[in-house]
Amino acid sequence: MDLSTARPHFQEALCRNEKKYRYPLERSYVVILLVDRELTITYVYDSVTSILKIKPAELLGRNLFEALYIVEHRRLSYLLDTLVQPGSTASSIREELSIETEEGTMHFDAAITNLLEDPVIAGFAFYLHNITDRKRSEEQLSRLNFELDSFVYKASHDMRAPLVNILGLIDIAQRDFPIQAMQYMDMMKRSVLRLDKFIFDLTQYSRNDRTKVESEKIDMSLLIMEAMEGQKFLPQFSSIDFEIDIRQDHPIYSDISRLRIILNNLLSNSIKYHDLRKEDPYIRISIWENPKTKEFVIQVKDNGIGIMEHYTDRVFDMFFRASDMAEGSGLGLYLVKKVVEKLKGKIDLKTREREGTMLTITLPNTR
Repeated sequence: MDLSTARPHFQEALCRNEKKYRYPLERSYVVILLVDRELTITYVYDSVTSILKIKPAELLGRNLFEALYIVEHRRLSYLLDTLVQPGSTASSIREELSIETEEGTMHFDAAITNLLEDPVIAGFAFYLHNITDRKRSEEQLSRLNFELDSFVYKASHDMRAPLVNILGLIDIAQRDFPIQAMQYMDMMKRSVLRLDKFIFDLTQYSRNDRTKVESEKIDMSLLIMEAMEGQKFLPQFSSIDFEIDIRQDHPIYSDISRLRIILNNLLSNSIKYHDLRKEDPYIRISIWENPKTKEFVIQVKDNGIGIMEHYTDRVFDMFFRASDMAEGSGLGLYLVKKVVEKLKGKIDLKTREREGTMLTITLPNTR
């Protein structure tokens, strides 16, 4: 059939198959091409002029890979071969393709259908949906995220360095100053530690939001010991009885960095808000697994001051503090919730004022 007279027949054939491609013919951001068995271009939709800045006549009669510089041409050639292999059950493929043009690289979501048995087309139909703007936005967002990560790391390092120096000087000064001056030093030290914790929480939040989830075998006993060791500087630590109960028959696999965030913040909260009036303040840390659901549970229970009922819906909000009894950034439980969400887990809070709080976190075992 002569190319000049075939156009109406091609359009009719395309309309018959249009629903398969999901891209209406009239859309100006879709390039439609037909190629025969030898990949010679037999039909070009007019939108190619506005999208690729190429006239249809410049493409008709030419080999697809000679007429267009498709970056993934080797993979595309392989995919087309798989469509025509004997026994192949696939009639179409979906792939992202990049085409080099005079104005730069353009990106397309390509739907390619095998129409070799169609009496008119007898080849392949290419529906190339222009996603260049979306890809550029994704690349820009990725670049901005990288820059933000770099900024947070640099800023936190630059801010924490002088804090460490100040803490060192305070420790030295406390050895030589009179008692009253030492009280002021203690106040200064608490303020510096509070700022240091705030900076650390911001860094952890940034990392959790932008780094992918890893999976490795976890020694839960060691992880709990590390978390407790990190809380020893809190003045209330020595007044609390810690109970640890770990029950597991199978290895636990998860993201160790994120589990550290969870345990550190849960322990820190329980220690800060324990009840000094009680004779036996305790924190019970329990770990167990559910092999049927391939999940494991981290539970931290205390008999501290608890949380007033009208605050329970807000405890996971950013910067929220349910009590003025202890100092903190208000980021701890917010960060825990974000980490749990990142790990595709669940978090449950049970609390009663003046009786205590129990936080139960269920996470997938990714072994």
